[in-house]
Amino acid sequence: MLFSAELSVRYHRRRASFLDLVGSLASLVTVIGGAGAFLTLLGGESTTVAKIATLALTIVGTIQLVFKTDTAAAAHKQWLKQWSKMLHEIRTTDNPGPQLISEWVKERYSIEADCVTELRALEVDCFNRAMKALDLEGTAIPLRWWHRTFIQVWSFEAHFS
Repeated sequence: MLFSAELSVRYHRRRASFLDLVGSLASLVTVIGGAGAFLTLLGGESTTVAKIATLALTIVGTIQLVFKTDTAAAAHKQWLKQWSKMLHEIRTTDNPGPQLISEWVKERYSIEADCVTELRALEVDCFNRAMKALDLEGTAIPLRWWHRTFIQVWSFEAHFS
């Protein structure tokens, strides 16, 4: 349970941080793109600026609509909160009895039932980092450069089955 909680805290923290960053960048592009398009409409001569601003707004709007980055970030923050609470309980309990372990397992399945999708490359990276943080023996699962580059975007399911 300690390892599961450690892994999950790392996963959801990284996912929430990434999604927050994407949401912030999308908002920034929306404001800049909207301002550029508005200024062009007010009397600017450059239709190229208006076209670029409109294209940027369309792309960002589509990303926000499809991926719902703000909603997803909020969900990962909630799961992070639940896992962090469990990790704290596990770390501060010296001798957990079968009843308490059973409650932790029940809570784990409850959290995981809500979090139905996962990014396998990100999970593998968090697995490797949790192994190292807890000083556990074992072989790290290798990640290629393309896994690390797109770790927050694609799952790479076939590579880590």
